[in-house]
Amino acid sequence: MKRHRITLTGPVFCAAHSGLHGGRFEALHGHTFTTRLHLEGDLDGAGMVADFTAVKAALAAAVQPLRRRTLMPGRAPAPVRHRRIGEEIEFSDGYRRFVLPAADVVVLPLANTTTELIARHLLDQLHPLPTGVAGAELVLGESPTAQASASIGGRRG
Repeated sequence: MKRHRITLTGPVFCAAHSGLHGGRFEALHGHTFTTRLHLEGDLDGAGMVADFTAVKAALAAAVQPLRRRTLMPGRAPAPVRHRRIGEEIEFSDGYRRFVLPAADVVVLPLANTTTELIARHLLDQLHPLPTGVAGAELVLGESPTAQASASIGGRRG
């Protein structure tokens, strides 16, 4: 059977982050992130790789917790640390310190909040993939000229 590929333009969301470079946090800044999802697989009995509506809903649900939040790494290597203090959360790398309202922060289970790792996190939220889907690639754009992708199964590139 021939493989088919579908592409869905997903939700756009605003979020702030501070990536780690050389063990230090960069300046806190934000992006208007774009999402695009490619799915590859065989056609089902209805002639579809996957139901667009269901896949778009799953992607929207994965993105929703990140909307209008500051994304910070929860598994960064030492000396980076974070701790909750009442209604605030503090992040420190030994040089720079951020104290933010805890309600405005999502601590991701990541070593860094790079666009690449956030893309992987979002793709992981889509498991299990719809029946018959052999491969998926999630493209996360942080600007019109900078995107990163994460993929599983299927062809690459």
